[in-house]
Amino acid sequence: MRKLFQTARDTAKKKSKKTAIIFVDEIEVLAAKRGQNSSHMEYDQTLNALLVEMDGLKVDDSVRLLIMAATNRVDMMDPALLRPGRFDRQIKVELPDKTGRLEILKLHSRNKPLASDVDLKLVARETFGFSGAHLESLANEAAILAMRESLKEIHYRHFHEAVDKVIMGERLDRRPNPEELKRVAIHEIGHA
Repeated sequence: MRKLFQTARDTAKKKSKKTAIIFVDEIEVLAAKRGQNSSHMEYDQTLNALLVEMDGLKVDDSVRLLIMAATNRVDMMDPALLRPGRFDRQIKVELPDKTGRLEILKLHSRNKPLASDVDLKLVARETFGFSGAHLESLANEAAILAMRESLKEIHYRHFHEAVDKVIMGERLDRRPNPEELKRVAIHEIGHA
């Protein structure tokens, strides 16, 4: 952690900059609530090092750092990291609306050959609740389905089939045997 912060400072200095940004994706991995992993003290040590760096105990006035992070699991984060003076602002990013989904689909299909029957507005309407990552996966799955048929263009039916695959996973051509069905049933009962 200390090396990450020092590298950011050194890189900024080399480029004659007075600021640098550190972005940590899925920060909950580094910043989980302390004491949760009794056998893995290095998790707590990593979080402690992050907190020390964010508090500025090693002040380097020549380079100011902005720390940004992303998570889907704020509930897992240590409260010390969410106190004022650390991550001061939290910006919740909602799932995209129909217009947003259309723009994301355009972005992820811009380098893919679409057939004339593909209406991305219709696909955007049919993908309510999809995240940007789901939409990227959808475009890629549609392309794979078209490739499997040795087609040069992606048709609407490929997007339609890809929606099911993204939501439910790979289609199985075989029926699970009774032992697998029993194991899955016991697993699901455990959830209930």
